[in-house]
This record gives sequence, structure tokens and C-alpha cells, in this order.
Amino acid sequence: KDLFEVGDDAAMERILVDVRGRNSRINKWLETKEEVVEPTLRYYSKRGRPPEERALMSQNGLERRQPSIVLKEVVGVALTYYNEEYREIMFHHFRKIGERPTSTHGRREHKPSEDAMGDEIFATLKQKLGSEGHFFKKSSRNNDLAKVGDDIALEKILVDLRKRNNFTERWFRDGIKPTYKPEIGALKAPLSSLRVVPSSVKEVGEQHFVLSWYNDEYTDIMHDHFRKIGERRAETVPIEDEFGREILATMKKKLGKDGRFFKKASTSHDLAEVEEDKALQKVLKDLEVRNKRIDKWFQEGVEPVYGSEMSAPSSSRRILPSSFIGVGEHNFVISWFNDEYTEIMHDHFRKIGARPGSRDGCRAIRSTEEKLANEIFTILKNKLGKGGRFLKKSGHCHDLDEVGDDEAMAKVLKDLVGRNSRIDKWLQDELEG
Repeated sequence: KDLFEVGDDAAMERILVDVRGRNSRINKWLETKEEVVEPTLRYYSKRGRPPEERALMSQNGLERRQPSIVLKEVVGVALTYYNEEYREIMFHHFRKIGERPTSTHGRREHKPSEDAMGDEIFATLKQKLGSEGHFFKKSSRNNDLAKVGDDIALEKILVDLRKRNNFTERWFRDGIKPTYKPEIGALKAPLSSLRVVPSSVKEVGEQHFVLSWYNDEYTDIMHDHFRKIGERRAETVPIEDEFGREILATMKKKLGKDGRFFKKASTSHDLAEVEEDKALQKVLKDLEVRNKRIDKWFQEGVEPVYGSEMSAPSSSRRILPSSFIGVGEHNFVISWFNDEYTEIMHDHFRKIGARPGSRDGCRAIRSTEEKLANEIFTILKNKLGKGGRFLKKSGHCHDLDEVGDDEAMAKVLKDLVGRNSRIDKWLQDELEG
């Protein structure tokens, strides 16, 4: 590039521009074998005096009745980046887990690791409290501090953990690879020593049963049944009442002599005794919204079954839309709800194998797929009886529509091309066979 002479003012302006834009080159200037000194947190005068000079106010904002407490005199842990110890612990764990995924799918997959790390950080800070220490949290509006319980402390840690990308330049170190790989799935619930459980739940007698996710036994029973019924879909709704009663029957067996069901209040951790009808309502409600907790109970490779006594899915117990039941034997339904169609398709999927992931690979195998689709269609055509027709499920409901040969062929080819989306079903059949 051409160079030209500039005066002192232009040179000074260039230096300022480069200083202000230093973050764009952070991967170049942050490389050093020396220990990186964390930048100090900025202080904005408009938000009041720094927290170490501010008194501790009561959590409800009422006038103080106790002597003033400042940050450096806090007995316990202040959950704020003004506290160097908290900042160092958080940044250390940020480097272990790395940056947070930006996609919704990535964050959903990453959440179990974040939850596990949040528990780990909480346990580390909990040990620093000592016998007399407490957690303190800074107000979001100013620098006032308030004493908080374990549940709020863990919530604050998780919030900071999930927001770590907002200031990556402060904790990221080039060359340090994320190493945090918790054994997610090895345990059905977090270790009780790390999990924050309200005292009201801990103090319940063994003869009673608490209907709350804070109760590991309740969580285990619910998650086990969630895996049996699978994700909530339109076809699973009709059996949820029966399924809920089955779950409640399991929990009733856990009650001791004179045992009662207890339910946590929605606005606090207080527990209230409830009758069986209210207990069933709670179970059904949690069953209804199970998809919101799918990252906690779903296990790869575990097929949903629709009855507690079954060890594998069964066509006799499988939920079948009513529209399929009345189909005449001379007709043929082109749908995964039709076991005969599923078996024929899966058999041919195993013949051709998984679809290539590259565009060139898909293009190369296209003619083979079309030939196989014609072969499948011929087999299905032979399944039709006298006057038989192909039927296809509507895309937005379970209604069946009569379709011609061309549309039936298009459906077969579409399912063949999309076979990788069901690879866990047909490839698993091959391995077991």
C-alpha cells in the first residue's frame, strides 16, 4: 500500500482510532504467556457511590434498622463482578465451558452443561460462606446490596453464566480450549449436595410425598413416565388422563402410614397438604407441559411406549388415529401410522442405506432412489384389493384423503429421500435383527 506523510494531529487521530478499535484484534494482542490481568470494572458516577462505600439495605427496601455494612465488610459472598473473588471464579468457569451457542437448538443442547456448571459454581461459592456467611446480591438499579437465599443465589449465577458472551473480551484467552464435559445423563437428577432444595421440602416426613420438581423421587417418577409416553403430540393427548392416574398410583405406593400428598405454593416454597384429586391435577399439569423439560428427561435411543407393562412399542397398544381404524382392507394408507407401510419402507431404507450428506452425493444417488421408489410403489400397488385406493393423511390433521398414483408415488419418493430423519428407527431395527 502507498504511504504518505502526515502531521502530528493526523498521527494522533490514527492512534486513538486504533486504541478504540483494539477489540477487533484481541486475538493478536491478548496472546501472552504471562498471567492476564483482568480489567477493573468501570464505575459510573451517575449510579451512585461504589458498592464498597454503600450500606447494605434490607431486601424489601424498608429503612435500615441495622448498622451499615459495606462490600469489603460482607461476611459471605457478594454475587457481583465488583467482588474480585466472584469475578475470578466465574471467569475461570467461563473459560472451562467456552462461549455460549448462538442458535436456539445449540442452546437447548448446551443447557444441561450450563445447569451442571451452575451447580458446580454454586457449590464452590457455598464452601466460601463458612458457618456465619451469607450470599449477597447487588440491586440492578443501584449499588445497594441485599442478603439472598440459596435459590436466588443459584439463579443469579445461572443468569451470569448465560450472559457470558456479553463480555467475552474480558474472560476469553486465546489458545485455551473449553474442557468442561459433565457426564450429563449419568444421573437422573443433580446431586443433592449440589442442588438447592428449599428447607420446607427437606423437612417433610418420610411418610409423606411432595409433588414438586425439588423432590428427586417425584422427578424420577415423572421423567420415567415422560420417556414412556414421549413428546406431547395430538395423538398422545387422549391417553394422558389414564397415564396421569397410573403415575399417581405409583406415587401413592410411596406414602407411608398416615402419609399425605403435599404441593408447593406457586409464589413461595411453602407446602400445603392436598387431597388426591388436587394431586392428580398437579400430575396432569406437569404431564401436559412435559415438552418444556424435554432437555432433562429425553434420552437418545429410548422409544416411547404407551403402557407401564410394556417393554417395547406394540402396534396393539400404539395410539392410532380413529380415521385409520375404519379403513377397508382393500385400501392402503401411505402413512407411518400404518405398520405395513412402515415395514416396507424401512426394509428398503436398509437396502439403500443412509442418504449422503453432500450435495454431490445426493445428486449421484438420485437415479437409484427413483428406481427404488418405483419398486416400492409396485409393491404397494399390489397390496390394493379390488376397487382399492391409496389414502394419504392430511398434513394438518389425521383426516385421510384419497390420492391418485402420481401423488402416492410422490409421497413414497419424499419419504425415501427423507429417510435420514428416521434413521434411529430403521437402522436400529437392522442392528437388532
